[in-house]
Amino acid sequence: MGYLVYYDAPDGIHRQDTRIAQDTLVVPGVGVIQSVTAPDGRAAAVVYAHGDSATVALVSEEGGWRPLFTGDRSGAFSVRFSLAGELGFGYEPSDESRGTIRVVEQGVVRDVGCTVSDRLFGWSTRGRLLVGDGRNLYTVNGRTCATVATLPLAGKRDVVVSPDGSRVAFQVRNGSRPGLYVSTNTGSGAVRVADPLFNPRHATWSPDASKLAFEIRSRRYANITHVAVHDMATGRVSFSEEETALGPPSDANPCWSPDGRRLAFDRVYARNSGALRYTTRQRMVRNMSSGAERVLTEELVRDGDPVAGRVCWWIGSGHQVVRQAEGWRLVDVEAATVQPIPVSRRLVFAEVFARP
Repeated sequence: MGYLVYYDAPDGIHRQDTRIAQDTLVVPGVGVIQSVTAPDGRAAAVVYAHGDSATVALVSEEGGWRPLFTGDRSGAFSVRFSLAGELGFGYEPSDESRGTIRVVEQGVVRDVGCTVSDRLFGWSTRGRLLVGDGRNLYTVNGRTCATVATLPLAGKRDVVVSPDGSRVAFQVRNGSRPGLYVSTNTGSGAVRVADPLFNPRHATWSPDASKLAFEIRSRRYANITHVAVHDMATGRVSFSEEETALGPPSDANPCWSPDGRRLAFDRVYARNSGALRYTTRQRMVRNMSSGAERVLTEELVRDGDPVAGRVCWWIGSGHQVVRQAEGWRLVDVEAATVQPIPVSRRLVFAEVFARP
């Protein structure tokens, strides 16, 4: 496999292209604050710091590196892609000045016109956006910011909007029936899908919003989590507590493929060898039709070694980007081949090619 990546290094942001055997410093003297990949992995939005400022840029194989908007470094960006790959972002200043919601249309950044909301939660159908002001979640017209629907956020935490904007998942911590809920974007039809005894967290919607994957605490084992999936059509929640030859697995970090046919997740086994403690870490992928699971990558890590962070990254539906203790890996899911990416720092964008 050949590949193109952008990555964060001590001297700035680099572009590495194996097709031409070239590593180029693209933006010197900056550091990445956050990066968000498009649903199909073919583009990314990167927020980077330089001096007292922060800039959001769009990066892709076709368009290269394109700065879009600059604000004060102390402000907060909320960056979201639509299912179709459209980019939008909210900017919330740290002071009392007015924030902004903006979208990118044919390379041009446009202010949507929101005067109260400055946080972008997601995209909806028919050119609508889901924005918020800390008190409510609003479905608004994407051209005028006129409100179409309102969901009060009082008592709700960890709100996750479905890719099509039709549904939301959220935590209720207080009241008579706390737990993880799903509802429409107006709050109607709310259904509790997990009891707080399971400590549900890190919810993520399938691309078609038909399923919700999330982590739950095991009922049988201490310090073990499972990946559960709620089916919106049947109302059922499924998960596995089965042991394997290595013992009880702890599963986390569910990550849907862009076509919704596969669910990737991290699997961990704790192992002891005398005074030493080891961890076997695997990246798994589950076929959602058959339920069959496969190991994509595996590493044995000793306690005290660097711990890879939570990475959910597909390139199309056929490749995964995986972060291991020894570095980044590019995985062909179909062929089950693994290729190291010799980048030691934070990877912010990757594109794969059939031939170097």
